[in-house]
Amino acid sequence: MPDAGLRTDPEKTWDFHVGGYQVVHKWLKDRAAKGGSNPSIGRVLTDEDTLHYRRGVVALTETRRLMAEIDKVIEEYGGWPEAFYVPPPLPPTIEEIIQADDRQERIERDHHQIPVEAVAGKADKPLGHH
Repeated sequence: MPDAGLRTDPEKTWDFHVGGYQVVHKWLKDRAAKGGSNPSIGRVLTDEDTLHYRRGVVALTETRRLMAEIDKVIEEYGGWPEAFYVPPPLPPTIEEIIQADDRQERIERDHHQIPVEAVAGKADKPLGHH
């Protein structure tokens, strides 16, 4: 466990894992003294380090809170994966099919109709002249 002066995080945040690491524990361990074949004395945490640590704890605590909220909503909607199931749309009714066909026929008819004014008098002119 970290020094009591830095111990502002709840136990679950201390134990929280991301990518296989206990984030808070690893952050402090990376800055601690090390023994063995390549020893280091560690470092004294600056005020900036302490602020960074506390912000990280807040972010992890909020992440845990949001995860719990998401899990609750998923459970309310039938759990995983049922909460994400979207049924396929119902097939159209016969009335909807008839209406769509009628619309398509009107579109095609209107598209192929050329106003009389657009062609009036053009038969007298040779092609290529406007």
